[in-house]
Amino acid sequence: HSGTEMLAASYNNVNPSNSSNNDTYTEQVPVLMSSWFARPASQWSTEDKLMLCGALVINQLRRAVFEELGFTCSAGIANNKMLAKLSSAMHKPNKQTLAPACVIPALMKDLPYSRIQGLGGKLGTTIETLYGEKVRTMGQILAT
Repeated sequence: HSGTEMLAASYNNVNPSNSSNNDTYTEQVPVLMSSWFARPASQWSTEDKLMLCGALVINQLRRAVFEELGFTCSAGIANNKMLAKLSSAMHKPNKQTLAPACVIPALMKDLPYSRIQGLGGKLGTTIETLYGEKVRTMGQILAT
């Protein structure tokens, strides 16, 4: 599977429109079961296991927010804040997206650099001045 397919293995947890009342939830498992998830336990790195634990914690947190406040929220789980924010924005509303390290090159390849925090504003203007129309994505920046 490509990285973007793996990123699409996000899931919806708290969905009040699917419940008979707000105190019960219907958990939907990912429709796309990526080969990343299906690997034998012996192939899981410590980082993979920790990321999955983080996803479980975030799932519980999202559920608690809904139970306490009635709000739904999206979340991204990745190796750093920037990637977590990017992955969170990919599957909204009310879903969480896991972005393991192996999908990051595919994610970045076609991602417009303007979506990366810190690459807009003056730096974004400088990139446009230097490269013009030929550079619009992170992959194009890395290829120059």
